Amino acid sequence: MKKDEKKAAVNLTDPEQRMALIKDKLSTLTRDFGDVYGQRLTEELIKRLEFTINTFHEDILKALDQLQDVGKTQRNLEEQVRQGTPLHDLLPEELKKPGKVLHQPVSDLFKLKIK
Repeated sequence: MKKDEKKAAVNLTDPEQRMALIKDKLSTLTRDFGDVYGQRLTEELIKRLEFTINTFHEDILKALDQLQDVGKTQRNLEEQVRQGTPLHDLLPEELKKPGKVLHQPVSDLFKLKIK
């Protein structure tokens, strides 16, 4: 490819385009592996790399979804606090049961504890 030619942009959110890009890159990287390891081992390496990349992609998408959910929950709680909802009312029911939450005066949190 010449310097002035541009590669077509790849849409990484499209699984087919993403796999085509991965296979192209892997084939470039593993071109010489066949001479050293043989074709069957090279194919197995490519399969395992593709599996690892797909698993990583799925894990990242799940993590991003969880972060988005946590952000929405946090914004919702902040809005309720701004509107004057008592913090106790925002606690999940299981934390409202006696003995589940230790209440400590804020002033005690700042006292120096010297033994």
